[in-house]
Amino acid sequence: MRFFIPLISIVIPCSLLSLPKDPFVIEGTAEITKKNENQLLIRTSNKSIIHWNEFDVGEGELTKFHQPDHNSFCLNRVVEANPTNILGNIQSNGKIYLINSKGF
Repeated sequence: MRFFIPLISIVIPCSLLSLPKDPFVIEGTAEITKKNENQLLIRTSNKSIIHWNEFDVGEGELTKFHQPDHNSFCLNRVVEANPTNILGNIQSNGKIYLINSKGF
């Protein structure tokens, strides 16, 4: 299987990006709290799956996953039509997977 990465650069003003939006927990449990305008805390169960309408992390923003232990995982699937932009930080004490069929 071959993957083609388009050589197109899109400039998006950082002010238009924000933290991940509109979660829907598919598997396991997740408590999602917006700590302030720049921080999102996601507490998940051992094995969880979350669908998001958008999953962007702007410059200066933090999305932090707190999981039961380092063997835990959380699959994050973006279900809307926009690519994901990660310009800030994602932290976790477990494993995080992010899938967006529209790209990054």
